[in-house]
Amino acid sequence: MEIGYTYISKTPEKAVKVCGKDLDVSFKASVNVVRAIKGMKMENAMKYLDNVIAFKDFIPYVKFCKGAGHRSAIGGKGGPGRYPEKICKEVLKLLRSAERNAEHKPGIDTKNLIISHIQALQGVKRKKAKPTGRRATWATRVTHIQIVLEEMKEEKRIEKNKKEKKKETHT
Repeated sequence: MEIGYTYISKTPEKAVKVCGKDLDVSFKASVNVVRAIKGMKMENAMKYLDNVIAFKDFIPYVKFCKGAGHRSAIGGKGGPGRYPEKICKEVLKLLRSAERNAEHKPGIDTKNLIISHIQALQGVKRKKAKPTGRRATWATRVTHIQIVLEEMKEEKRIEKNKKEKKKETHT
């Protein structure tokens, strides 16, 4: 079965798509990870996810945050958050796959790719047997993740650099 993308790029020749189907990860954690890296440059998102895996940074939990402890302000962020290693590793694999796809596509500069669309979708229920030979089963859900990377235009990059320089001068 083919899963169609829910996002249609305005410039498909400058876009790279990747999809992870039937991932055995928590849907609730993936929603927060996806929200945290949307709009980032691909390189920055990969570094951020590596830091989360190494417990140097955290994913802020905005949705499904009941019971999540508050983290100290790291990089100006604070509030409820967690370190979802498993989902970060899966999203990192998808981003690396997208980077390889971009290298083979002509006319795309991999250093200027931003995450224009990323979405986590619930998959079907999968039955797993409980341990020790019991007859009962668990119903677990799988997760699908769609990522679309687009090359950042020159004028957007100039505006973003100006904003970053203003932030640096204020601090």
